[in-house]
Amino acid sequence: MVGAYCMGLHFARVRSEGSTGIVKVRGYTIGPNSYHFASHIGESFANMHDHANYVGLYGLGDDQIHEIREYIRAFKLQNETIRPYKKFFKPVLCYMEGWWDSNVTDIENGFTSSRHEFAASSWRDLSDKAKADAFLGSDFNLKHDGASLPVTVLGIDETTQLPIYAQWNYRVLCHPLNKDLPTAHIKPVEDLAYRQRKKIRAASLEMYRGSRYIVDAKSEDVPQKKMTIDELVAEIAGLDNIPGNIKETSYGRQDTGNLGFYNRAYPSEKDAMNSRDELRGFSDGNMYVSLTTQERVAPLVVQQCSSSGTKCVQHKIRCSWMFPLEIIYMNPLERWNPLNLPHSTEVGCRYL
Repeated sequence: MVGAYCMGLHFARVRSEGSTGIVKVRGYTIGPNSYHFASHIGESFANMHDHANYVGLYGLGDDQIHEIREYIRAFKLQNETIRPYKKFFKPVLCYMEGWWDSNVTDIENGFTSSRHEFAASSWRDLSDKAKADAFLGSDFNLKHDGASLPVTVLGIDETTQLPIYAQWNYRVLCHPLNKDLPTAHIKPVEDLAYRQRKKIRAASLEMYRGSRYIVDAKSEDVPQKKMTIDELVAEIAGLDNIPGNIKETSYGRQDTGNLGFYNRAYPSEKDAMNSRDELRGFSDGNMYVSLTTQERVAPLVVQQCSSSGTKCVQHKIRCSWMFPLEIIYMNPLERWNPLNLPHSTEVGCRYL
């Protein structure tokens, strides 16, 4: 019961803090003012950075080659009369997806990376290394080959009376969007702390690596239930993958949409204020939810009883959650070779 109580406190803290997403990144600088310290942004968004020494690994805005400058210009100006860029610049939505895993012993990387991999023999070993870094205030274990991933108690086994543990895991994926996304729909978000830190004006914010964006086709500054980003996220299936047709059934809920795909706005009955659609999460502008039938995902077990308490139905709710990270416009530069330059696999450099 102590574990369940602590989990309740954790959920209450998350609810009070607001939106899902990156709330803190590692700091590399200090200073006399608060904006000199890292918050949700450090030197760049999510402290993301390039690795030009890794073939095919994306970072933030790699330079383009000179010979394709007209296609680049057409894409930048969103003008197909210069060059038909849309068939070459394909938008993909990259996102972070997380779930509570029932496997709490055998460690598993959530996704394949050419740069990072868990250097631990078990989840317990990974947790101990994270604790060691926390004690020492260092990032020796977590910087490249580790992560601080929590374990929680989802309930008590009615037969054994032992706690049911679940291990948090995540992965980063990219989904190719079904149609072109005009760059005019991607709008920078004002961030005064970051601008103060970099000594830049608001008009120049989107030229810096720490800029963040919203995706919305509407030009009016009004409250909304759905934005353009919701339409894009709705293309992404949860852990059951496509076709992903799952309905919510717990506590008599019906017609809340297809939860096999990620969503945050769902239809509901009209309330006293004549409001129909609701948003998932207590006060969260970034959280998207999907149901899954994957057995390895640890379930939250709840009971729905009749008013007399004589008839009860048990529900097992398995979910995954996601929030968008970035939109990348794919292009053929990695394989494009108009000058037929020779390709060498030799180690080292030489002049042609």
